[in-house]
Amino acid sequence: MKRYLSSAILIISMFFCFQAFSENNLRKVIITGKVMEKNSNTPIEYATISIHEMDGKLITGGISGHDGSFHLESNRKDFFIKISFIGYESQEIKEFELNNNRVLLNNIHLASAHAQLDDVVVRAEKSKTVFKLDKRVFNVGKDLVGSGGSALDILNNVPSVDVDIEGNISLRGNTSVQMLINGKPSVMASSKTLGTITSDMIERVEVVTNPSAKYDAEGTSGIINIILKKDNKKGLNGAVTANIGTPKNYSLGLSMNKRTEKLNLFTQIGIGDRRFLSESYNKTINYNNPLKPQTISKGDGEKNEQFYNFILGADYHITKYQTLSISGHYAFENEKQYSTTDYEYSELEGNNTEEAQRKESTKATNPKWQYEVNYSKEFADNKDRKLTASATGSFFGKDKTSTYTNTGAGNFLRLNDEKILNDFSDVEYSFQADYTHPFSKKITWESGAKMDINKNENSIEQQDNDGNDWVINPNLSNEFHYDQSISALYSTYAYEGEKIGFKAGLRAEHEYRKSELVNNKEKNSNNDTKLFPSFHTSYKFSDQFSVQAGYSKRIRRPHMWDLNPFISYRDPFNVSKGNPNLKPSLSDSFELTAISTFKSGSVNASLFYRETTDVVDDVYFIKDNVTTSMPANVGKSQNTGIEINSKVDPLKWFSILAEGNFMYYKRTGNYEDQNFDFNNNSWSTRLTAKFKLPYHIDAEYKFRYRSKSESLQGYYKASSYSDFGIRKKFMKGKAVVNLSVKDIFNSRKRKYESKSTSFYTYNEHQRSGRIVVLGLSFGFGKGETMEYSGVKMF
Repeated sequence: MKRYLSSAILIISMFFCFQAFSENNLRKVIITGKVMEKNSNTPIEYATISIHEMDGKLITGGISGHDGSFHLESNRKDFFIKISFIGYESQEIKEFELNNNRVLLNNIHLASAHAQLDDVVVRAEKSKTVFKLDKRVFNVGKDLVGSGGSALDILNNVPSVDVDIEGNISLRGNTSVQMLINGKPSVMASSKTLGTITSDMIERVEVVTNPSAKYDAEGTSGIINIILKKDNKKGLNGAVTANIGTPKNYSLGLSMNKRTEKLNLFTQIGIGDRRFLSESYNKTINYNNPLKPQTISKGDGEKNEQFYNFILGADYHITKYQTLSISGHYAFENEKQYSTTDYEYSELEGNNTEEAQRKESTKATNPKWQYEVNYSKEFADNKDRKLTASATGSFFGKDKTSTYTNTGAGNFLRLNDEKILNDFSDVEYSFQADYTHPFSKKITWESGAKMDINKNENSIEQQDNDGNDWVINPNLSNEFHYDQSISALYSTYAYEGEKIGFKAGLRAEHEYRKSELVNNKEKNSNNDTKLFPSFHTSYKFSDQFSVQAGYSKRIRRPHMWDLNPFISYRDPFNVSKGNPNLKPSLSDSFELTAISTFKSGSVNASLFYRETTDVVDDVYFIKDNVTTSMPANVGKSQNTGIEINSKVDPLKWFSILAEGNFMYYKRTGNYEDQNFDFNNNSWSTRLTAKFKLPYHIDAEYKFRYRSKSESLQGYYKASSYSDFGIRKKFMKGKAVVNLSVKDIFNSRKRKYESKSTSFYTYNEHQRSGRIVVLGLSFGFGKGETMEYSGVKMF
């Protein structure tokens, strides 16, 4: 551990020293200004500002902030300035006043490229990551392997984020992530429902590994915030998309917006029909039984799903400084799922062998909706002074009926046929108000309040077939209620100078939670208040090199499924249940990041450390050939890691993106007199190669590798997979045809092995396998070609 940590610190130290010694000590010219949209006079964020020598050679560059402002430095005095943004006409400034080594450009207004051109402008070809003081912003471009994909596919392309084959999202190897949509909790933001958000709907993804006090404290690894697109170009604009793929994958989408001086209306509509295939293998040996019984199961499944998606919203500019936004999002899925599992029972120390089969037929409907109202006010004396308020409501429901048919001989699987009726509902409300007050151009104070309310109900009715009729089994039927409310207050104070910046904050959260298992009246509750401090700082050595450091305190509260003690019996030999006695996990996170840009690319390196108490992890135990999993608080953990991301454009037609992660994990703890101390080293890498070919053809290849990784009672085997995409543009960019192949070599599988003195288990699982999608996008008006997805990875 010390050797790895010392090596990591040495690497970053050498990185700092190299950059510091390479700096030019000449007095630099400071260039400042603000980029604005010509018609609306609103700031343009992420505009590109580049400083060039008179022969066109690039000196330095940067992007505009949320208020459109930028600050650059140049070692030369003979240069010109270029300002550009996607969909707008670029400007070159060659004449300016230089006073005391300063160039003050004031407001620079960019006109829409559509003022002279009626052609569709294709949006950014490449995604890019922008670093801010307390978060990273991944701006979604037209990455080819994500074409025809869902939000889960986009997330799987974001640095530091990983989505496994079952749709579970992790950030730097930790699944305790707070998922948000447009900055707010939502039933649409869970891994089980993100498949209804398609890749073309997403504007950007914010990754906050060390959130400031402004953000929710939930999620020990951090926050992932998905920002949905909301076009606001004037006139009527839109795009039509269609996808066809294998396994069965058909979808059709329409995106439109209508903008006038006061009002912007926007909508997205999508329908689709798709099929997902899965395979599984499980092997379990019970060493507690003298006969050492062994159970092997092999299963295959098929899930068919029709989905409908509809978004409608409006922005109304009440005055020059006030805006009211209203939007609604409705999604509906109709599911049919079938599976067959073959079981084989044998005795390693005996002679008995038995076989059985279990078939499942499931039908389900999943309605989801969300509405949102936002109000924002800027102040005439200072546009950076801002008041915002919002209210959000969302609902996710599931009405599911599963029928299980069991066949077998002997005593192994002598079960009656079963029917399980499941009715689930999740209702969430969120209310928030934020105020930003700049005391000067360098000092800003923020404060706000928030309340989240969550109400869940889950009822299960199990029926057994007695040969003539379906009879309710009261021992396997129950209803679980879960209510939670979190109230929060926060305040932050930030200073941002030319070289150094810092942001300090404090957040207070009060949680009230209660749950009840209705049939036996088992109740649990929690009522407490906790404080969450944060601190971030940065230092800018030059326009090409800067460092950031941050600290935050985080929490991982038990969720509904963690607390529900009722046992899930989908597989009679592998069951799971919740633990109503779970306590929240608390983490202290530290991070140091170095960011370097150069003419042909960029490199950034992060060293992070996280210490967590009352860690929640699944524990397994076996009884009567049945393996049961349950979450439990198992001691504390220490996680140390280094993460390096780089982007290089060695040739005009070729670029490569590389990401590498190394983590050392130490766990100490006991549960029910069993010691769970262990250490783990793991690493992963992700490589993406992009090619610009003749005839407006682009191609992309992506490779992902994850090393062997230990868990509480076993380990996951190493895995790798590759994706490929290619695209051709027609009609001056109005039409785009793209082909994407995910998991080219059909190698994306999860393999897990666990050994103990009482049992051995091995399981292997694959979902979907190779996926091929062919898509066509056509834009009209002044809009952009967009890709509507028909693929959902979960």
